[in-house]
Amino acid sequence: MVAFTLTACGGGGAACPDGSVPADGRCLAPDAATDAATDAATDSATDSAIVDSAIVDSATDSATDAGACGGDCRGATPVCDPTSGTCVACLTDSDCPGATPVCDPTTHECGGCAMAADCARFDSTPACGPAGACVECSATEASACTGATPACDDATHQCVECNTDPDCSGSTSICDSSAHACVACLADDQCTQATAARCASDHSCAACSNSGQCAHLTATPACNAGTCVECTTDSDCASGHCNPTAHTCFPPGTQRACEPCDTDANCQPNHYCVPMTFGAAGTAHGSYCLKDASVGGCVQPFGIPITARPSVDGHAPPYCGINETLTTCEAVNGLVNNQHCPGGMDAECPEGGLCRTVAFLANRCTYQCGFAVECLPGALPGSTCGAGTTSGVSYCGG
Repeated sequence: MVAFTLTACGGGGAACPDGSVPADGRCLAPDAATDAATDAATDSATDSAIVDSAIVDSATDSATDAGACGGDCRGATPVCDPTSGTCVACLTDSDCPGATPVCDPTTHECGGCAMAADCARFDSTPACGPAGACVECSATEASACTGATPACDDATHQCVECNTDPDCSGSTSICDSSAHACVACLADDQCTQATAARCASDHSCAACSNSGQCAHLTATPACNAGTCVECTTDSDCASGHCNPTAHTCFPPGTQRACEPCDTDANCQPNHYCVPMTFGAAGTAHGSYCLKDASVGGCVQPFGIPITARPSVDGHAPPYCGINETLTTCEAVNGLVNNQHCPGGMDAECPEGGLCRTVAFLANRCTYQCGFAVECLPGALPGSTCGAGTTSGVSYCGG
């Protein structure tokens, strides 16, 4: 290895000693000069490569970021139009939402629909609404409404259960147009069953609670224990007779007071068929028509009130009756009808009757009494209650 002394050279025109090489203003041994030159060349090439690489990367990034539209498209213009290099609202219909489903190919703006086909891609809103938005249904496109919601509400463009009564059927045949729901009723008169004549708050038909809720059922206009019936009182009947058990009206019969009967229907208006007794033991003695004491009061000879017995059909007392301990209806009517007993024998008169002189009329059927109120009215023969001249027993006409 040859050693050289470093000597400043190359400056001011001074030459390097023999065997040395000028390099960067110095005189170097040949090997050192070669290493320096190599290092310089390598550094220069490396630096150049780094610069070139940066230029390429910068160009690539610039090209990537810019694209055809010079950047990302978003917001109201989310689509890039490669032809114009600008961001637009749409290029095809599929870029547009249901509210504005059609893309204008010229302006690239989303607009309203014109027909159902414009909305066919939207499963939940396949119809074209009048305002140009895709909707569930429309007046002209109601076919989208099926199943439990077969009708289209034109105001909201939604499928509903009903718009009018024909949309409903069965037990819920009325359409509540405010709720677009099929119900049983909206008013009492839409409930036609006697056991469910009232329209309840939930629009179902329910049992009546008063007769006003039965008024629309002309055959059964009165309410009794939740059911509409023909009558509950005599005033409900044109005939003036209501069977309080069956709650039906019946025509007035022809049987008068104290005439026998089987049902209330056998009796005249305001008269009812009442079970009666005879004698101190209260032995049953059939049923007889008696006047309702609450209607106009009582008149003789039926001035004894019967207050503890309903009629055979359940009509409540009081009734205008007789003194059942002393006599019978047959005996009373014997006096009323001026029945004779020619032989002067009690046996010739009805059960409970007596054959006596009534006033000045001999051999007439009468009956035992306790008070004049039990006898005929006014000044008629038989209107008094006394012993007479033939017996110590008081009788009417004695």
